[in-house]
Amino acid sequence: MKVAITGSSGLIGTALRESYEGDGHTVVRLPRQVDRSQVDGVDVVVNLAGAGIGARRWTRSYRDVILRSRVDTTSALVTAIGEARRPPKALLSASGVSYYGDRGDEVLTEDSVGGAGFLPSVVRQWEAAAAASDIPVCHLRFGLVLSAAGGVLAELLPLFRAGLGARFGSGRQFWSWICLVDAVRAIRALPGAQGPHNITAPEPVRNDEFTRVLASALGRRAVLRVPGWSLRLALGGVAGDALDSLRVLPNRLVEAGFRFEHETVATALEPLGTR
Repeated sequence: MKVAITGSSGLIGTALRESYEGDGHTVVRLPRQVDRSQVDGVDVVVNLAGAGIGARRWTRSYRDVILRSRVDTTSALVTAIGEARRPPKALLSASGVSYYGDRGDEVLTEDSVGGAGFLPSVVRQWEAAAAASDIPVCHLRFGLVLSAAGGVLAELLPLFRAGLGARFGSGRQFWSWICLVDAVRAIRALPGAQGPHNITAPEPVRNDEFTRVLASALGRRAVLRVPGWSLRLALGGVAGDALDSLRVLPNRLVEAGFRFEHETVATALEPLGTR
Protein backbone atom coordinates (compact mmCIF):
# COMPACT_ATOMS: atom_id res chain seq x y z
CA MET A 1 0.00 0.00 0.00
CA LYS A 2 1.12 3.55 -0.73
CA VAL A 3 0.31 6.13 1.95
CA ALA A 4 0.89 9.88 1.84
CA ILE A 5 1.18 11.82 5.10
CA THR A 6 1.23 15.53 5.87
CA GLY A 7 2.75 16.41 9.24
CA SER A 8 4.93 13.30 9.00
CA SER A 9 7.61 14.76 11.29
CA GLY A 10 5.25 15.40 14.21
CA LEU A 11 4.60 13.10 17.15
CA ILE A 12 1.75 11.15 15.54
CA GLY A 13 3.11 11.46 12.01
CA THR A 14 6.51 10.02 12.92
CA ALA A 15 4.99 7.05 14.75
CA LEU A 16 2.50 6.43 11.94
CA ARG A 17 5.20 6.60 9.25
CA GLU A 18 7.42 4.18 11.15
CA SER A 19 4.48 1.81 11.65
CA TYR A 20 3.61 1.73 7.95
CA GLU A 21 7.23 1.43 6.82
CA GLY A 22 7.86 -1.30 9.37
CA ASP A 23 5.15 -3.35 7.67
CA GLY A 24 6.65 -2.80 4.23
CA HIS A 25 4.31 -0.08 2.97
CA THR A 26 5.49 2.92 0.94
CA VAL A 27 5.14 6.29 2.68
CA VAL A 28 5.20 9.63 0.85
CA ARG A 29 6.03 12.56 3.12
CA LEU A 30 3.96 15.46 1.86
CA PRO A 31 4.90 19.14 2.30
CA ARG A 32 2.26 21.62 3.38
CA GLN A 33 2.01 22.98 -0.15
CA VAL A 34 1.23 19.78 -2.00
CA ASP A 35 0.59 19.36 -5.72
CA ARG A 36 -1.39 16.71 -7.56
CA SER A 37 1.64 14.70 -8.67
CA GLN A 38 2.46 13.92 -5.03
CA VAL A 39 -0.90 12.27 -4.34
CA ASP A 40 -1.43 10.68 -7.75
CA GLY A 41 -1.64 6.91 -7.40
CA VAL A 42 -1.59 7.01 -3.60
CA ASP A 43 -3.99 4.65 -1.81
CA VAL A 44 -4.63 6.70 1.35
CA VAL A 45 -3.78 10.24 2.46
CA VAL A 46 -3.41 11.04 6.17
CA ASN A 47 -3.52 14.76 6.91
CA LEU A 48 -1.83 15.59 10.23
CA ALA A 49 -0.46 19.08 9.50
CA GLY A 50 -1.10 21.97 11.87
CA ALA A 51 0.77 24.35 14.17
CA GLY A 52 1.02 23.24 17.80
CA ILE A 53 -1.92 24.34 19.95
CA GLY A 54 0.24 24.68 23.06
CA ALA A 55 3.45 25.76 21.35
CA ARG A 56 3.04 29.47 22.13
CA ARG A 57 0.80 31.94 23.93
CA TRP A 58 -2.31 32.64 21.86
CA THR A 59 -1.67 36.14 20.59
CA ARG A 60 -3.97 37.36 17.85
CA SER A 61 -1.32 36.53 15.25
CA TYR A 62 -0.73 33.02 16.63
CA ARG A 63 -4.47 32.29 16.67
CA ASP A 64 -4.37 33.02 12.95
CA VAL A 65 -1.40 30.65 12.55
CA ILE A 66 -3.33 27.89 14.35
CA LEU A 67 -6.30 28.35 12.05
CA ARG A 68 -4.53 28.91 8.74
CA SER A 69 -1.99 26.09 9.23
CA ARG A 70 -4.95 23.71 9.41
CA VAL A 71 -7.56 25.10 7.07
CA ASP A 72 -5.31 26.36 4.27
CA THR A 73 -3.12 23.23 4.28
CA THR A 74 -6.19 21.00 4.17
CA SER A 75 -7.80 23.03 1.39
CA ALA A 76 -4.61 22.81 -0.69
CA LEU A 77 -4.48 19.07 -0.11
CA VAL A 78 -8.13 18.63 -1.14
CA THR A 79 -7.45 20.64 -4.31
CA ALA A 80 -4.46 18.44 -5.18
CA ILE A 81 -6.52 15.29 -4.61
CA GLY A 82 -9.26 16.65 -6.85
CA GLU A 83 -6.79 17.33 -9.65
CA ALA A 84 -4.98 13.97 -9.44
CA ARG A 85 -5.40 11.65 -12.43
CA ARG A 86 -5.53 8.65 -10.07
CA PRO A 87 -6.87 10.10 -6.81
CA PRO A 88 -6.47 8.37 -3.45
CA LYS A 89 -9.23 6.09 -2.21
CA ALA A 90 -9.60 7.82 1.15
CA LEU A 91 -8.59 10.90 3.16
CA LEU A 92 -8.05 10.63 6.92
CA SER A 93 -7.86 14.18 8.22
CA ALA A 94 -6.84 15.23 11.72
CA SER A 95 -9.29 17.06 13.92
CA GLY A 96 -9.71 17.35 17.68
CA VAL A 97 -12.09 16.70 20.56
CA SER A 98 -11.90 20.44 21.19
CA TYR A 99 -14.73 20.48 18.63
CA TYR A 100 -17.09 19.85 21.56
CA GLY A 101 -15.90 22.71 23.77
CA ASP A 102 -15.89 22.81 27.57
CA ARG A 103 -18.83 20.58 28.56
CA GLY A 104 -18.41 19.62 32.22
CA ASP A 105 -19.58 16.07 33.00
CA GLU A 106 -21.67 15.69 29.82
CA VAL A 107 -20.92 12.46 27.95
CA LEU A 108 -19.85 13.35 24.40
CA THR A 109 -19.96 11.14 21.32
CA GLU A 110 -19.54 11.70 17.60
CA ASP A 111 -23.25 12.62 17.49
CA SER A 112 -22.91 15.45 20.03
CA VAL A 113 -23.20 19.02 18.81
CA GLY A 114 -20.15 21.25 18.63
CA GLY A 115 -19.28 23.79 21.28
CA ALA A 116 -18.54 27.52 21.27
CA GLY A 117 -15.22 29.31 21.36
CA PHE A 118 -12.00 29.62 19.41
CA LEU A 119 -10.93 25.97 19.18
CA PRO A 120 -14.39 24.59 18.37
CA SER A 121 -14.57 27.18 15.58
CA VAL A 122 -11.13 26.15 14.29
CA VAL A 123 -12.13 22.48 14.25
CA ARG A 124 -15.40 23.16 12.42
CA GLN A 125 -13.56 25.06 9.68
CA TRP A 126 -10.84 22.39 9.56
CA GLU A 127 -13.36 19.59 9.11
CA ALA A 128 -15.31 21.60 6.53
CA ALA A 129 -12.15 22.06 4.47
CA ALA A 130 -11.54 18.29 4.47
CA ALA A 131 -15.19 17.47 3.79
CA ALA A 132 -14.99 19.41 0.50
CA SER A 133 -13.05 16.47 -0.97
CA ASP A 134 -14.73 14.22 -3.53
CA ILE A 135 -13.27 11.07 -1.93
CA PRO A 136 -14.38 9.47 1.37
CA VAL A 137 -13.23 11.55 4.35
CA CYS A 138 -12.76 10.45 7.96
CA HIS A 139 -12.27 13.19 10.57
CA LEU A 140 -9.87 12.03 13.30
CA ARG A 141 -10.95 13.83 16.47
CA PHE A 142 -7.89 13.27 18.62
CA GLY A 143 -7.89 13.59 22.37
CA LEU A 144 -4.67 14.18 24.32
CA VAL A 145 -2.14 11.81 22.76
CA LEU A 146 0.05 10.39 25.52
CA SER A 147 3.69 9.66 24.79
CA ALA A 148 6.92 10.23 26.67
CA ALA A 149 8.38 11.33 23.32
CA GLY A 150 6.26 14.45 22.96
CA GLY A 151 3.03 16.29 23.67
CA VAL A 152 1.52 17.09 27.06
CA LEU A 153 2.90 14.01 28.83
CA ALA A 154 6.48 14.79 27.81
CA GLU A 155 6.03 18.30 29.22
CA LEU A 156 4.63 17.03 32.52
CA LEU A 157 7.18 14.27 33.16
CA PRO A 158 10.12 16.45 34.32
CA LEU A 159 7.87 18.23 36.82
CA PHE A 160 6.38 15.03 38.20
CA ARG A 161 9.79 13.33 38.43
CA ALA A 162 11.00 16.32 40.45
CA GLY A 163 8.06 15.93 42.83
CA LEU A 164 6.34 19.03 41.46
CA GLY A 165 3.32 17.34 39.91
CA ALA A 166 0.06 19.20 40.48
CA ARG A 167 -3.58 19.08 39.53
CA PHE A 168 -4.89 21.94 37.42
CA GLY A 169 -7.69 24.12 38.71
CA SER A 170 -10.32 22.09 40.54
CA GLY A 171 -8.94 18.86 39.06
CA ARG A 172 -12.52 17.77 38.36
CA GLN A 173 -12.33 18.44 34.61
CA PHE A 174 -12.32 15.40 32.35
CA TRP A 175 -9.35 14.75 30.10
CA SER A 176 -10.00 12.60 27.05
CA TRP A 177 -6.78 10.86 26.09
CA ILE A 178 -5.30 8.05 24.02
CA CYS A 179 -1.84 6.50 24.10
CA LEU A 180 0.27 7.02 20.99
CA VAL A 181 0.35 3.34 20.03
CA ASP A 182 -3.46 3.15 20.06
CA ALA A 183 -3.74 6.41 18.11
CA VAL A 184 -1.55 4.94 15.36
CA ARG A 185 -3.45 1.65 15.40
CA ALA A 186 -6.76 3.51 15.15
CA ILE A 187 -5.63 5.51 12.13
CA ARG A 188 -4.49 2.34 10.39
CA ALA A 189 -7.83 0.69 11.14
CA LEU A 190 -9.94 3.45 9.59
CA PRO A 191 -9.27 3.72 5.81
CA GLY A 192 -12.71 3.45 4.27
CA ALA A 193 -14.44 4.97 7.32
CA GLN A 194 -16.31 8.22 6.86
CA GLY A 195 -17.37 11.09 9.10
CA PRO A 196 -16.10 12.01 12.56
CA HIS A 197 -14.38 9.41 14.75
CA ASN A 198 -13.26 10.20 18.29
CA ILE A 199 -9.69 8.97 18.67
CA THR A 200 -9.78 8.59 22.44
CA ALA A 201 -9.55 5.79 24.99
CA PRO A 202 -12.90 4.49 26.26
CA GLU A 203 -12.30 5.77 29.80
CA PRO A 204 -11.76 9.53 30.03
CA VAL A 205 -10.24 10.55 33.36
CA ARG A 206 -10.55 13.53 35.64
CA ASN A 207 -7.42 15.65 35.93
CA ASP A 208 -6.96 14.91 39.64
CA GLU A 209 -7.05 11.17 38.91
CA PHE A 210 -4.61 11.56 36.01
CA THR A 211 -2.31 13.50 38.33
CA ARG A 212 -2.49 10.83 41.05
CA VAL A 213 -1.87 7.95 38.61
CA LEU A 214 1.07 9.64 36.88
CA ALA A 215 2.72 10.51 40.20
CA SER A 216 2.21 6.96 41.46
CA ALA A 217 3.71 5.46 38.29
CA LEU A 218 6.83 7.52 38.90
CA GLY A 219 7.02 6.75 42.62
CA ARG A 220 6.23 10.34 43.55
CA ARG A 221 3.50 12.26 45.35
CA ALA A 222 1.43 15.04 43.82
CA VAL A 223 -0.20 17.20 46.46
CA LEU A 224 0.13 20.58 44.76
CA ARG A 225 -2.59 22.46 42.92
CA VAL A 226 -2.21 25.13 40.24
CA PRO A 227 -5.19 27.52 40.46
CA GLY A 228 -7.07 28.00 37.22
CA TRP A 229 -6.69 31.77 37.39
CA SER A 230 -2.90 31.53 37.54
CA LEU A 231 -2.82 29.18 34.54
CA ARG A 232 -4.95 31.60 32.56
CA LEU A 233 -2.78 34.52 33.64
CA ALA A 234 0.42 32.71 32.65
CA LEU A 235 -0.77 30.96 29.49
CA GLY A 236 -3.78 32.87 28.23
CA GLY A 237 -6.06 30.84 25.96
CA VAL A 238 -3.70 27.85 26.00
CA ALA A 239 -4.82 27.18 29.59
CA GLY A 240 -8.15 25.98 28.23
CA ASP A 241 -6.45 22.78 27.08
CA ALA A 242 -5.78 21.91 30.72
CA LEU A 243 -8.90 23.37 32.33
CA ASP A 244 -11.69 22.53 29.87
CA SER A 245 -13.69 19.41 30.65
CA LEU A 246 -14.20 16.95 27.77
CA ARG A 247 -15.75 13.60 28.60
CA VAL A 248 -15.49 12.05 25.14
CA LEU A 249 -16.24 8.44 24.20
CA PRO A 250 -14.95 6.67 21.05
CA ASN A 251 -18.30 5.12 20.12
CA ARG A 252 -17.57 4.62 16.43
CA LEU A 253 -14.19 3.01 17.06
CA VAL A 254 -15.78 0.60 19.54
CA GLU A 255 -18.67 -0.16 17.17
CA ALA A 256 -16.12 -0.97 14.46
CA GLY A 257 -14.58 -3.60 16.74
CA PHE A 258 -11.38 -1.72 17.58
CA ARG A 259 -9.51 -3.24 20.53
CA PHE A 260 -7.45 -0.86 22.67
CA GLU A 261 -4.09 -1.83 24.08
CA HIS A 262 -4.64 0.71 26.88
CA GLU A 263 -8.23 1.34 27.96
CA THR A 264 -7.32 2.99 31.26
CA VAL A 265 -4.85 5.70 32.06
CA ALA A 266 -3.32 3.45 34.72
CA THR A 267 -2.19 0.85 32.17
CA ALA A 268 -1.04 3.59 29.79
CA LEU A 269 1.16 5.30 32.40
CA GLU A 270 2.39 2.26 34.31
CA PRO A 271 5.37 1.59 31.96
CA LEU A 272 6.81 5.02 32.83
CA GLY A 273 7.89 3.63 36.19
CA THR A 274 10.40 1.34 34.48
CA ARG A 275 12.16 4.10 32.53
